[in-house]
Amino acid sequence: MVMKRPSRWSRWKNGWQLLSFPQRLFLLLSVSSLLVSFTLPAFFIARPGDEAAYSNGCVLFFLGGMSILGGALFSAINWMANPLYIIAFSRCVEGKKSARWLSIIAFLLALIFAFRRSILVSESGAESTITSHGAGYWCWLLSLFLLVLAVHWPRPAAEN
Repeated sequence: MVMKRPSRWSRWKNGWQLLSFPQRLFLLLSVSSLLVSFTLPAFFIARPGDEAAYSNGCVLFFLGGMSILGGALFSAINWMANPLYIIAFSRCVEGKKSARWLSIIAFLLALIFAFRRSILVSESGAESTITSHGAGYWCWLLSLFLLVLAVHWPRPAAEN
């Protein structure tokens, strides 16, 4: 008799039930913080004639990886925190230990962006100075930190 592998949905459902209350809370707060970051400016840049120039968090989340096509390797590396977040979240719910390192790497990649002074703003290679980080960036960073907490929070002991 061949055993059928459980579907991803059933692994998620069973994994979610096995999480402790603090883990569930941290994961829900993490997703909430990420969604809030989509609605806020991520950072502001110095642009002559437009002092309020900023980057939208939602656009950066979904399209930031395209920066590699414009030659912005370092920006693309920072953006890798986003797919790592999704993978670590999934691994956490499934109870996989790989979520620990994935969440830490994602958080560190996002944190490194706080020390950037400039960013590529066009395909021509032009860069602009980052004047400040907006609330969207800090919410994004918070979502990654909350994921790290959820992943490293101890799971309840399995009942026999």
